[in-house]
Amino acid sequence: MAAVGLLVLVVAGYLAVTALLARRELTNAKAALGVVKTRLLAGDRAGAEAELTTANDDAAQADAHTGGFVWGAAAGIPWLGAPLRTVRGIAETAHDLTAKTLPQVVTVAAALSPDRLRIAPNQIDVHRLRSAGPTLSSVAKQTDAATERADALPRSTWLPAADKARREFVDLIGGLHSTLARAAQASRLLPPMLGADGPRRYLLVIQTNAESRGLGGLPGVFAIVSAKNGKVSFDRFGNDSDITAQAHVDLGHDFAGWYGSLGVERLFVNSTASPNMPSDAQIWMSMWQRQTGQHLDGAVATDPIALSYLLKVTGPLTLSDGTHVSSDSIVRLAESEAYSRFRSTPARKRFFVMLGRQTADHVLHSAGGHGTALLDALEHAANERRLLVWSAHSNEEAQLAPTSLGGVVPTGPQPLTALVINNGAGDKLDYYLDRTLTYTPGSCSAGRRQATVTVTLTNRAPTHGLPPYVVVRSDHPLWPPPRGTNRELVTVYTTDGTRLVHATLDGNDVTDEVLPGREQGHPLLSYDVEIRPQQSVHLELTLSEPQVPGPVRTFIQPLVRPMDQTVRQPSC
Repeated sequence: MAAVGLLVLVVAGYLAVTALLARRELTNAKAALGVVKTRLLAGDRAGAEAELTTANDDAAQADAHTGGFVWGAAAGIPWLGAPLRTVRGIAETAHDLTAKTLPQVVTVAAALSPDRLRIAPNQIDVHRLRSAGPTLSSVAKQTDAATERADALPRSTWLPAADKARREFVDLIGGLHSTLARAAQASRLLPPMLGADGPRRYLLVIQTNAESRGLGGLPGVFAIVSAKNGKVSFDRFGNDSDITAQAHVDLGHDFAGWYGSLGVERLFVNSTASPNMPSDAQIWMSMWQRQTGQHLDGAVATDPIALSYLLKVTGPLTLSDGTHVSSDSIVRLAESEAYSRFRSTPARKRFFVMLGRQTADHVLHSAGGHGTALLDALEHAANERRLLVWSAHSNEEAQLAPTSLGGVVPTGPQPLTALVINNGAGDKLDYYLDRTLTYTPGSCSAGRRQATVTVTLTNRAPTHGLPPYVVVRSDHPLWPPPRGTNRELVTVYTTDGTRLVHATLDGNDVTDEVLPGREQGHPLLSYDVEIRPQQSVHLELTLSEPQVPGPVRTFIQPLVRPMDQTVRQPSC
């Protein structure tokens, strides 16, 4: 018995020591991989390869320390061996990545470094990018498989340190997989979209968020963007008055029934009433083709806030009229100050076109040396729905739609809540609009769930001093409200099958005044409100929705001021 006890102690001691060694080596490997990423972003391939060698040596040692008969036997013991299986699996997977997958990543990343990919101020090497596609797809599949292997390891063991290590490792390689998957997708999408297979032409729309529309804002300035063999140029710029043709598109019965009265197909300035980018883009394509006879390959939507993110990377510029434009000033200039500076509408529109043209040119030609930072800024804008892309080529759109660039209103039966505002006054007071949405699920019974959506809108416009164009009421109310009063069509998107139970505005029953509609398979509940300056309105909707599984999805309409949103997840 003493011999058996001694053997158990020896084995336990061996496992403890080798586990500590493996932990240290995996920690070192993780640190080295962080340096690998830094070196790659800096374009230092030799440094990245050296650090990867270090990481691989550490991972190999960890794999060796947790391999062999003793670890295999101990890890196979029910319950007691669970954390050992976790640590062993982490070490094995980490070594597999550092030895086989990451060397390919370093090679392809070096080939796609900004200094190699950018061959002119306004041109990237689309052929080099395309040639990297197979390798990127391969390593993305490898990291996906590694993530699945790590995620399948025991996760709730008796040793919290092992559980934590598994979570951190899954997060690490999951993030790596996400990056590689996006890069692989870019290698497939960008070459054809940037004219590798023939010239492309797109409509770029810069929205004015000071007058809200479902997609974000009124489409104020537009440009025609050409791309050929990776070289991008702007053919022309114009303002919202230059597109006068009516669209002729079939976006379905629900869309026509809800948006037809808003004139989305008749007026370019109203064409962004829907928050669904593919719908708006198809309207633009039709308007442009009917006006010019020209077919476009797609559309890009952005706004001054997204431009401010880019200017933070590329630096400021001075317009031809001497106006200084920076990341700190462009939003205020484009969404507010220009209305005081230019009381003449034609002069103001000429200024907006100049601002859009020269800012876009500046960003396009000043991006050199800012590759990673510029990509981060573009991703930031896309995540806020401030940079959206639609392609007229169905195979490309199928890849774009599920991404943050797609701007698609979510479809399907899973729970949904979202707030969309459309300005009904024709003013520019949404520059001062604050929005709050709270979704609170309630109890469930007979397959349905009670829920409450509370919307608060606050008009923070000053009570005096604003120019007439900012406070204009182009809806011509019969009884003119106080100067600076805003009007909004408030729309709440709900889960398919939702029914309105009760609605109040500032505590008063307005249930019968709520307008129903549908878009993308979701019931819409809308109410027309007026908000006096320095005051708020509170709309509360009591809902009965299907008790469908899954987290509550949402999207946030990009206006000037950030939205305060709280979505509580249901427990039933």
